[in-house]
Amino acid sequence: MSDDRGQDVTKIELDTTGDRGESEGMGDSPILDAESFEATKRLIQNISTKLDELKGKQKDLRGRLKNILDNDVALSEYEQQAKDAASEFTKRKKDLMESVEAKEIRAKSKEVAEEIGDMQDSLTHHLISYYQVTGVQSFETASGEEREFKFNAKLMPAKER
Repeated sequence: MSDDRGQDVTKIELDTTGDRGESEGMGDSPILDAESFEATKRLIQNISTKLDELKGKQKDLRGRLKNILDNDVALSEYEQQAKDAASEFTKRKKDLMESVEAKEIRAKSKEVAEEIGDMQDSLTHHLISYYQVTGVQSFETASGEEREFKFNAKLMPAKER
């Protein structure tokens, strides 16, 4: 059985009658007598108290470590240098991307991408025709090498009526 957070939970039923036999409707659930139940309850209370104390101690230790880092002058200077370097990096990259040479390269890259797309569409059409004629999903290249291909169907959005 698990609780809402997906953690394992054991169902404990209290048998105050002292009878350790199966009660009606309880199935295979463990049955604890009153003494065992109280011992388990105390154990849970002790562990939860210690766990709370340890979590508090952990929070304090994390705070102390953060203070060490926050109060170090050299680390603060390095952090500022890193921020300045990141800012300079961003500015330089922007300047380079706006240069005439970079704009020309991006335009040529876009043209090549469009040409690749057109060629892929054409190749797909021809491969479909080739498959319909041969029933084979491979072909021999001009260099004699065997190339396989596969088809990839895409579902388009429904058309509005």
